[in-house]
Amino acid sequence: KLYKRAKHVYSEALRVLQFRKLCLDTAASSSSSSSADVLAQLGQLMNDSQASCAADFQCSCPELDQLTGIAREAGALGSRLTGAGWGGCTVSLIPEAQVDAFIKKVAETYPPYKGLQGEALSEVIFATRPSVGACGELSLFVLNRPFR
Repeated sequence: KLYKRAKHVYSEALRVLQFRKLCLDTAASSSSSSSADVLAQLGQLMNDSQASCAADFQCSCPELDQLTGIAREAGALGSRLTGAGWGGCTVSLIPEAQVDAFIKKVAETYPPYKGLQGEALSEVIFATRPSVGACGELSLFVLNRPFR
């Protein structure tokens, strides 16, 4: 188990670097790379991450595995657990034009979401856009206290 978990940690770190590089290169480039190609590559990194979380680190659960699978079947380019794992949430990459159809398909297919409508549905599945996130200055305070 230790080897598989270490394998996940190192491969996940590499995927994060690959994801970041792809985003930075795409933002800085005026090349002919289509956004569809870039999104497909980002989605594959997300799918690889989910597979590694499930098989190597073993921090997924059957419900998350099912939900990420349904998300991919519903049109997600990539889908993976988010947070600490062992239950919780997923994040999926969907082309903006397909968001409504994606939500409808997942709501019709994932058993716990069947029959949910309106606010009840929007509490469990919703769309967001990527952004730079929160930024701020970090100050580090170290309390030096002698041991007695």
